[in-house]
This record gives sequence, structure tokens and C-alpha cells, in this order.
Amino acid sequence: MVQRQNIWVKGFFITLKRVYNLKVFFLVFILAGIYVFILGDSGLLVRIDLEKESIRLKQKIRALKKENRQLINNYQFYRKGGLTEKDLLKAGFVKKSDKLIFLKGFREIRRSQPVIERGEAPYILSLENFRIIWVVFSILMVLLFFLLQAGRVED
Repeated sequence: MVQRQNIWVKGFFITLKRVYNLKVFFLVFILAGIYVFILGDSGLLVRIDLEKESIRLKQKIRALKKENRQLINNYQFYRKGGLTEKDLLKAGFVKKSDKLIFLKGFREIRRSQPVIERGEAPYILSLENFRIIWVVFSILMVLLFFLLQAGRVED
């Protein structure tokens, strides 16, 4: 057992005087509280991300509902037998006054590009990385506290 004035080390256990126990408890309590309330699964950063995602999904739902209404209107228009000039042209019908031009060897090439939805990255690092960094920082703070206390004892 190694003994200093205020710190006793036996194996892997560290025993402090009562005054230092309270200081370490408060330090760990504050660091853990910050982790839970800001970085935790129901913490502040997660709630902010969920709110942004909720707003984005609501906008997407509104856009889909608008598109659905337009499709329903088009369906009802076509069901009544209505045809637009664009539809007639696509079907191959031509007005009497129009002229036709035939191009040999010309083919229309359509390339569809995939639509990639990219969400905003609100943070430089992911939340999981923030959590790991905070745990490492907390451990270093507690170790620094022990080193400072041991340094004060030796002086």
C-alpha cells in the first residue's frame, strides 16, 4: 500500500480523505450530468436533431400530398376524356397545320440520374464521436484532479 498525506493507493483502489471524496464526487457528478443531459440518448443534441428531422419530414409529407392532389386532378381530367395538346403530341397526333421533319439516325438518349438525398450535417463530428471524446475528457479531468491533489500534498 502506497500512502501519501491525503491519498492512499492499494492495488487498483484509491482512497482519499473525506474532503477530497466530496470534491471528486462533485467533479464526476458534473461531468456525468453534462454527458447525460447534453450528449445522452435523450439529451439536448439528440432532441435538436430529432426536431430538424421532424421538420424535414413534415415538409416532405406536404410536398407528397400536393403531388398526390395534382395526380388525382390529372386522373379525373383523363377519366372524363380530356386530352392536352402535349398528350396528343406524345401519342403521335399532329395538327393539320403542323409540319413533320424526319431525321435519320437520330435517337433520343435519356439518362436518368439517381436522386440522392443528403441530410444536413449539423456537427463536424457525429454524436457518437462527441460522446467518446467527452468520456475521455472526463477521465482525463479526474486524473488531472488526482495529480493536482498529489502535487499539492508533495509541496
